[in-house]
Amino acid sequence: MLEKIRKSRINLVLHITRTKHVSSQQGKMWVIEQNLHMQKAIFHPTNTLLTGYEFAKRRFAAISKSFDLSLLLEIIMPTIQSATTRKSTARGTATRGSKNDAIKLLVADHAKVKKMFKEFEKLCKKNDDEGKEELATEICKELSIHAQLEEEIFYPAAREAIDDEDLMNEAMVEHASAKDLIAQIQSINVSDPIYVALVTVLGEYVNHHIAEEQNEIFPRAQKSKMDLEEIGSEIAERKRVLMEE
Repeated sequence: MLEKIRKSRINLVLHITRTKHVSSQQGKMWVIEQNLHMQKAIFHPTNTLLTGYEFAKRRFAAISKSFDLSLLLEIIMPTIQSATTRKSTARGTATRGSKNDAIKLLVADHAKVKKMFKEFEKLCKKNDDEGKEELATEICKELSIHAQLEEEIFYPAAREAIDDEDLMNEAMVEHASAKDLIAQIQSINVSDPIYVALVTVLGEYVNHHIAEEQNEIFPRAQKSKMDLEEIGSEIAERKRVLMEE
């Protein structure tokens, strides 16, 4: 980027020396100072407009009183602004386009299972025992895999990053309660009178757990130094393996 900017300065010097009767040496000195200035401007974009204009104004006052500052602004300012804009856009695109962000993956799992519990309620109203049993089996599998992914990969990293033992311990206890309910559901038949109650209570536990994670753990994880992209990649790969088992 800086190399392109330096080339543009050279072209500007040629124009100045041809049209404003300014010596080539004066023009070269201005380019050297501008290159130094441009490096500061790129990495300190908040000062770009004021610094760029004032610097040019003072320098050219010493070189040529007749120089048209509008030419300078026309060439220099778009270069600075486009450089900083592209840099910011690249950062934003990389963040928004991240497919393996750990938080996004876990939230997607949350949304999926919450939708499944709502569908289970509808099947209960229809007295569709076969549909209820099939869906409950899917729910239990999804939750078991999700809990395993968090416990193996996300929780250890989050525990270290956010440094809140109580919060992470509560999350683990909630997982244990959910696993106990899952085990009970898997051990009985859909015709058992307690079957629907167990799935319903499991849904309530899960909703509470999701709220705590998304309102407390996840925001703190995002503010920490956790590499959510790398952790997300590990989660995605591990989930692929577990789903195939």
